[in-house]
Amino acid sequence: MKISASESHRAFGEEYSPPLKYQLVLQFQAADIHDYDRMIALEDALIASLPSSSIVDGHDFGSGEMNLFIHTNAPEATLKQCLPAIRASDLVLSASAYRLLNGDNYNRLWPPDDIAPSRVI
Repeated sequence: MKISASESHRAFGEEYSPPLKYQLVLQFQAADIHDYDRMIALEDALIASLPSSSIVDGHDFGSGEMNLFIHTNAPEATLKQCLPAIRASDLVLSASAYRLLNGDNYNRLWPPDDIAPSRVI
């Protein structure tokens, strides 16, 4: 069995976590600084509530939209895990999509029946 360099530096007994493959994007409309504050509070709630198999990787805000970025191996399941915190945030999820971390093309998850191409500004 071949062990990679990163695996060889784990502590004995530490659980193996495979490299994350996808970037999940949660997109919301942004009208004012209060929306920004709600997004930061949501980001903190997601950091606290998502399992260690997902990493909240930051946010951006501008052009009337704001995005939260999450690295995961299971974008659909991670979105479902995010929904309770989103509902509690008073923000309305306008879109969600995922892509390979090194990819350019997004696959839409939300709204569920929307077939329009996804884009992240």
